[in-house]
Amino acid sequence: MSLLTAGVCTGCMAAALLLLDSGFVSTAIADPALPITIGSIGDGSWLESWPGAEPAAALPAEAQGEAIPVETQPDAPPSDWKFKLVGALSGASGNSDNASFSALFAAVRETPRLKTAFDTGYFYGESDGVVSQNRFTAGGRHDWLNPDSKWFYFADLRYDYDEFQSWDSRVNGHLGIGYRLVTPPKLMLNLLTGIGFVKEWGSDNDDVRPEALFGVEGKYDFTDKHSIKFDSTIYPDLSELGEYRWVNNLGWSLLLDQEEKLSLTAGVHYEYQSQVDPGRKHGDLLYFAGLQLDF
Repeated sequence: MSLLTAGVCTGCMAAALLLLDSGFVSTAIADPALPITIGSIGDGSWLESWPGAEPAAALPAEAQGEAIPVETQPDAPPSDWKFKLVGALSGASGNSDNASFSALFAAVRETPRLKTAFDTGYFYGESDGVVSQNRFTAGGRHDWLNPDSKWFYFADLRYDYDEFQSWDSRVNGHLGIGYRLVTPPKLMLNLLTGIGFVKEWGSDNDDVRPEALFGVEGKYDFTDKHSIKFDSTIYPDLSELGEYRWVNNLGWSLLLDQEEKLSLTAGVHYEYQSQVDPGRKHGDLLYFAGLQLDF
């Protein structure tokens, strides 16, 4: 090798080592006059290969610029709970001034083995500046279902306040068994029976009284957007035979907007109580109409 050639090779090697030592060069420099290939893989490590040696391991995907797959978390399962909010307003002015307001909220969770339902409502009305209606109710029921049988068990509890009833406040609760007489898709019909208690405040009959329960409940879908719900339950007083309560509900809904889940709705509540304080009526009728939002 001549002195000129040796000088050029030595200069090439020095330049290559300086570039590799900078930390940002990712290449391999080979001098055909030398038996060694030296290079940096970009992360500060060094590769050396001699003639006849096995090839170096492949560079990692990051160094080759390949995309690294990113693991994505699966979407959360949808909630079992369904909610409903109802609002209604009405008023009149002229020979008499009337105004009323109603608000209801309901939540339902149903799986193959259980169903939990909760509802609350407030109803207020005035006539010529005098309060004519002031009622609040809140209650819930839990059903233990058996997918392989039409029988199920249930427990319920309810609180009522009404300024114009024979009582001011009332609590009742029951344990019972139900039978799914007709199952959806078109018609749902359940039979209920059980035993429980009722307690009133602000009435002449304010003892805790045992009572039985016999009822029917159902829902009928005219179409996917149009349906009615109903229930009728009688509560015989077990401490005074012949006395009873009879509670009935009817609800109607018509879907107006599928995307917004907005419906037109109306409902009727009728309750009859055989034993009331003097000067009070046995029957009480409540009704409303408004808009319903499901979410």
